[in-house]
Amino acid sequence: MMNTATPLITAKLVSESKRLSILPRYTGKNFGSVEASIFNAMREYCSDYQGGYWYMYELSNGAFYMAPGRDEMLPISCAGNYYDGSMTADAAGLVASLVGINRVVWKTESQQLINLFYALRDFALEHKEAKEIFKAID
Repeated sequence: MMNTATPLITAKLVSESKRLSILPRYTGKNFGSVEASIFNAMREYCSDYQGGYWYMYELSNGAFYMAPGRDEMLPISCAGNYYDGSMTADAAGLVASLVGINRVVWKTESQQLINLFYALRDFALEHKEAKEIFKAID
């Protein structure tokens, strides 16, 4: 995994005024399914998650992701691949976003979502917690 000191792909926090347009812009007609799938993935993988505010980030490679607006480390457990660990809310949000988008891809076969998934995966490869993220989604 890449995980360079200076990221090639950068993330920018979405302003409050632009939040409502982000999901439709990046996921098209599947925005409701993608949002629900990301929230469901977080509920499934994080026993501490009980809802709340999420940050949205746009990436310089044309992708986006969501992350819970929390500062503490979150426990993440993925029964399907036996991962059990903890990571920042940002990394947990990447996991939930990757899993959530992937689940909708399997249902829709949307090329837009396939492209989004791989662009987000490229960003995750550079993340400081890439090792944990990929253990959780692998």
